[in-house]
Amino acid sequence: MAPEHSRESSPIVVTIPPDVQAQLDQLGSDPARRPVFAILYDFAGSYSSGADAILAHMSLEKKQHLAAPAIMCGAFTIELLLKALVAAAQPHITLYAELEPLGVNLQGHQYSVLYDRINQTIQQSIAAVFSRRTGRATSPDAFRDRLIELGDKPFVNWRYVYERDGWHYIDFKLLGSVIDSLREAVESEISLATQPPQ
Repeated sequence: MAPEHSRESSPIVVTIPPDVQAQLDQLGSDPARRPVFAILYDFAGSYSSGADAILAHMSLEKKQHLAAPAIMCGAFTIELLLKALVAAAQPHITLYAELEPLGVNLQGHQYSVLYDRINQTIQQSIAAVFSRRTGRATSPDAFRDRLIELGDKPFVNWRYVYERDGWHYIDFKLLGSVIDSLREAVESEISLATQPPQ
């Protein structure tokens, strides 16, 4: 017989190493604010690193149930990169709240909807990067199709995968190619935004 669990449980205590705490303390003290799209890029990188760490642990421990959290982190990486590219239309904006009055909408999880909000020149750049990385000629519309192929809103679907019946699949190679292509496109926008005026 399993032991009964008390309704009153011990609080979860998270110990933050002093060097990490020092870094956290400095986050809000930098007077040079960064553009919103660059901040979104940084968050995307963190989720991508999380996905990589989970996959590495899954490989070592042979625990298949870790695939869903890794996919969720990878899927959210794509969502954040898409939002970064939407926000790149206003590269001088450093506060999230300032985007909406300018008509920049970062709401939602659906890849195709977010992609449709991206400037067409940037969409062409994304497609060119994806074409070069995969060796397959890809138009902006075809890249949009690849996003839909991933499930169009896999962050939501994989976050609640335990609520769904049956087997679920995602193409890890496509997931990685999309992440890498979007990452490169955002890096290009960051480079353009930080170039001194000529």
